[in-house]
Amino acid sequence: MNAHEGRESGFAVLIVLWALALVTLLVTHVLASGRIELGLAANLGAAENAQAVADAAVYEATFHVMSGQWAADGVPRRLRVGAGKAELQIVDVAGRINPNQVSQAVMQRLLVEIGATQAQGDAIAAAMEDWRTPGGEASPHGAKAPQYLAARRGYVPTGHPFRNLQEIGLVLGMTPNLLAALAPHLSLFAPATPDLLRADPLVAAALTGEVGVLGVAASQTELPEREVIEIAVTAFVPSGAQFSRRAVIGLFPPSRGNPNPWRILAWE
Repeated sequence: MNAHEGRESGFAVLIVLWALALVTLLVTHVLASGRIELGLAANLGAAENAQAVADAAVYEATFHVMSGQWAADGVPRRLRVGAGKAELQIVDVAGRINPNQVSQAVMQRLLVEIGATQAQGDAIAAAMEDWRTPGGEASPHGAKAPQYLAARRGYVPTGHPFRNLQEIGLVLGMTPNLLAALAPHLSLFAPATPDLLRADPLVAAALTGEVGVLGVAASQTELPEREVIEIAVTAFVPSGAQFSRRAVIGLFPPSRGNPNPWRILAWE
């Protein structure tokens, strides 16, 4: 073999080695991708199982309330759903405050009750009122578009009622910690006048300074048009996945014109 043929042979061997390396790399990539896809599929399946357990727990809890076995009393409860389990609480929202209908004074007192300073309570309550009402002029201590722009916010008040409780977090002056403490006492489905008999101590303290609230609440002895309950569920499955569901359910008294005794009002 001459030198030229030796160089060609060596070059051919090099090409073969490169080809083998490329094939090995491709096979490794395919196998790794397959393992990743299998892992993603398994995680997705586990998450779907946890969601199914949470949703089933909501329906079962609703049935227990409708049948009179459980009360919407906020007591922690547990359910077994197939191989999974669910931890849940059921509350009656009639004792909560509706942020779209509450007076500014009651909201200010509730904010102070949950830990805000007097100045924070004044400013946030006024800003919440300004957020959900039309007009371009801020109320005393409140905030409209100019104040949000001055604070370098990328948005301005909507001038419409709050669509969800998370939107309250956008109000000027509101902090994540205050919202976390405030949210359990609020519901967009609460009546305009909360029922003191069902209110928690902080809501009751905020309401007692409102003229007429005690009298109205005490007179609420007739059967309401509907009962609204909130069910908060966290589901767990053996794979370790978990899923949280918050549902607001309207329960309606039996009647000929209303064949469906319950209705989903919010599903989050």
